[in-house]
This record gives sequence, C-alpha cells and structure tokens, in this order.
Amino acid sequence: MTHPESEFLKGLDARDTTLALLEMGYWPIPIYGEDAGLDAYERPLSGRPIGLGWGRARHTPADLSETFRRNPSAGAALGIGIGRAPGGRCLVDFEVDDDPAGPALGDDSRDRFLGEPLDVRSTLAVQSRRGIRSLFSIDSRTWLAIVDGALKSVVHPADHPGLEIRLGGLDPAPEGLARLPKQVCSTVAPTVRAGFRRYWIGGDQITPLPQPAIDRLLAMADAARKAKMTAAEAALAAFDESIFEDDPAKKDDFEAWRLAKVAKYVLALPASIEGCRGSDALFRAACVITARGIVDRPTALLLLQLYNLRKASPTWSAAELEHKLDDALATVTADPAGFAPLAKLRDWWPGGKKKGRKARKEEEAA
Repeated sequence: MTHPESEFLKGLDARDTTLALLEMGYWPIPIYGEDAGLDAYERPLSGRPIGLGWGRARHTPADLSETFRRNPSAGAALGIGIGRAPGGRCLVDFEVDDDPAGPALGDDSRDRFLGEPLDVRSTLAVQSRRGIRSLFSIDSRTWLAIVDGALKSVVHPADHPGLEIRLGGLDPAPEGLARLPKQVCSTVAPTVRAGFRRYWIGGDQITPLPQPAIDRLLAMADAARKAKMTAAEAALAAFDESIFEDDPAKKDDFEAWRLAKVAKYVLALPASIEGCRGSDALFRAACVITARGIVDRPTALLLLQLYNLRKASPTWSAAELEHKLDDALATVTADPAGFAPLAKLRDWWPGGKKKGRKARKEEEAA
C-alpha cells in the first residue's frame, strides 16, 4: 500500500535531511548512492554506510557536510538501537518487506503485531518500494530486556509474513570492557534505491512503541532465552567434568594427572567471544590441548568441549569443534615450537619426581 507524501522534511536533499535529523536528536548516517560503483572485492557499494566504524560515534554537522561534499549522490539512513532516538531513547524500525511481485502481507502482519491498525501519521514513517517503514521509540530498560542475550538485531516474527523488525543490539566484549551498540541502520527519505525515491509519509514526531508490540517482543525474548538456557543446561548436565578435577589421588597416575592439569590450563585461557576473535581463542585452546600430548581424539574433544561450555559465548557446534581440533593437530605437528612438550610435562609430574629423572629416562629407554 502506498501513501501520499507528507510535509515532513519535504523538498530537502539527503544532506539537508541528515542535518535536520541530527538537530532533532537522531543519529543520521550517510550511505552510498546508486552510482557509487564497487568496493575492492567487486561488491556494490550502493546502500552501504559510508566510512569505517560508522554509527559508533554520532556525526557532527561539519563531518556530515564533508561526507556529502565528497559523495554528492549519497543517501540517508538512521542508526537503530540504544540511544538512537531523541532524549536518549532507543529507536526501532517496523518494516513491511513485501515482494513487489507477490501478495501484500506485511501491512496485516505489522498491524497484528502492533495490536492495532497503524495510523501512518502518528509517527515517523517512510514509503519504500517494498512497503512502509514505521519508526518507534522504546525506553532503554525495556529495549535491553528484549535484545540482550535474546533476540537478534533484525528479527522476522513467526506467523507474521512480510514483517521485518530492526531492533539493534550490543556487541559482546571481554569482561571489564564497555559493550558497543551494533551497527544497524535503516534507509530513509529521500534516498533512491532500485530506481525508487523514498519519501516521508508520517508525522513529524516519533511515538512510543505500542504496549501490545512490546509485550510480544518480551515474550519472544523470554522464549529465546529459555531455549538457549535449556540447551546449555542439557549440555552441562550430560558432561562429566569429574575426570578433569585436580584430585591429589591422581598424582600417581600420570595420564589422570595430565588431564586435570591440561584442563586447568585450558580453562585459564582467554574466552572465546563472538565478535572478539572468538575463533582464534578456540583455536588456541585446541592447540594447547594437542601440544600437551592429548592426541587421543575423544579425550581431546572432551577437553575442547569443556572449554566450549565454560568459556565460549555463544557455544560452538560439535562439527566446529572437530574442525578446529583438526586444524590444531596439523599446526602443532608442523610447528611444535612454543608449546610445552610431553617430556616437559613428565618433569612436572609429582609422581615422576619420586622416581627421579634418571630412573624415568632408563624406563623410557627400556
């Protein structure tokens, strides 16, 4: 369904639109125009935000003007998520994303999710080729309850075909460091995409998201958290960690002692956190395991799974753990420098110290 253009920011080009939105308290983001060409990997630049680290810091009038001077055909977008709406509130986008060649289902899905038919004049809204983008605000506490550890930055609710909800999110960060908002934006007027010039159809003020929609998002978040917790709890319940406990009774059994020591060392390694070189951290754990003589595949996988359950966020799949272990075996075999060899571990073994190094060497030679 298409609507007539409103008077809001009517007649302004993309540069003046972003400057006006900035003054109102939003986070405008310049995006490449349709004639922007290709990047270094021969991928189209059109529609992508301009600059590295876009959306991390709020633009100033000066750098917005400079960006549009360098990119005259650039379009406009708004940052989505925490602190992106006036007054420090959170900005969310309800987008009707119908296929122009298919049935129009998004308007009905959006109205059902909102709990009432949308009056496009009640909030900021943009007409695009595929449907209407309606912008709403949420307070930060409710937004955190919805997205933190639960819903993704962009969701497509079940039983609501043609509806896409852009919420934004927070990137994971190591303990002690501040978490940064995820880089999520929504294209607004007067940007041209696929030959269609987007235009404003709503009012001049953003409105809070209706309570029925908030209740549905909170219910979706609770369901997502329960599903994740159930999977994690099941994995931990089925995992027998007793074989890795540092029990003094194991000091006379080198293999049991080694398992406990390697497990203790692995759990002291940096965590594997998505977005913070988590794959490298998992690979390091796999290398430590194999370099310390744990070459029995089932045992090595058990140790890596222990690290996965205790230190990874989110956890890795079984196939990913096996792949990482294969890479570690190849790496440690090719270049073992920097890893503690098995012989050195035997020197650290309390049970071995009783026999003396000379006696142990004679045993190994025999």
